[in-house]
Amino acid sequence: MPVAPHEMRTSLVSLAGYGAKKLWQDVLCRRQWYLAVRPGDGDPLRAKFAAEPFTPLFPPGKTGWADPFLVRQGGRLWLFLEEIPYKSKGHICATELLPGGATGAPRRILEEPFHLSYPHVFEFEGQMHMVPESAKARQVRLYRAVEFPWRWELSRVLLDDVPATDATFLKDGTGWWLFATVRPEGGSSWNRLHLFRGESLFGPYRPHPLNPVVSDVRRARPAGRIIRKDGRILRPAQDCSGWYGRALAMMEITRLTETDYEEREVARLEPGLIPESVCLHSFAADEGIEVVDGQRFVPLWR
Repeated sequence: MPVAPHEMRTSLVSLAGYGAKKLWQDVLCRRQWYLAVRPGDGDPLRAKFAAEPFTPLFPPGKTGWADPFLVRQGGRLWLFLEEIPYKSKGHICATELLPGGATGAPRRILEEPFHLSYPHVFEFEGQMHMVPESAKARQVRLYRAVEFPWRWELSRVLLDDVPATDATFLKDGTGWWLFATVRPEGGSSWNRLHLFRGESLFGPYRPHPLNPVVSDVRRARPAGRIIRKDGRILRPAQDCSGWYGRALAMMEITRLTETDYEEREVARLEPGLIPESVCLHSFAADEGIEVVDGQRFVPLWR
């Protein structure tokens, strides 16, 4: 059956619009990760959680900021993040986050010969620890603070020869859970969530018998610290359907044992909450403030 002229025109206009958008994004622009803040208590189940807008914090020049984590220490709130120099590997930075979301210039605190990101920082038995993502080294590496927050040293390797991404920890009454996506040979780091169990933070860690416990690009990869709220356990997860870090799903863990795992979605955050953003990639919160990251297209001449 021949195509009607008006249908042909509609198709050509749509194709031209798509081509112009791709030209703008992929040829005339560069991508930049940045942070955004808003007041909040970190409760993803509160009314209007997915409707309250964030205020962006743009990094200088061609730098990128991503993967925020918040830690309160000595009455001060510290923001840890991945800093991404233009066309270079990431490293870890820290800065103090003041009331209202103001920050100073982030200061580099940890760099390795390989890419670092996702600085999961937490306190255990009076000592500050950090597990940054180091999948390029095929390791999950635990660092301890020598001089918090500025100086860190490698404490031990928790998983070796495992390309684990965005390791996230949860402590229970008898030990520790380690959540991470693991990339198979030739595969993606977006869609296979693995669990590991250790009787101590320092390991050894053994894999869960159901691994991967989640096989879904819409909710597998971790997206921030696990939240305990009113007896519930909530796991921020990346929705990478369509493109990397597109949106964020809040998953409630409903069953977590050494033989079983179940979770269900209870809330979502879409990139429209951040001005100019096409992504909403991770979530951090502390008393009175919430921080996320997004990605925008910046014209090459800006």
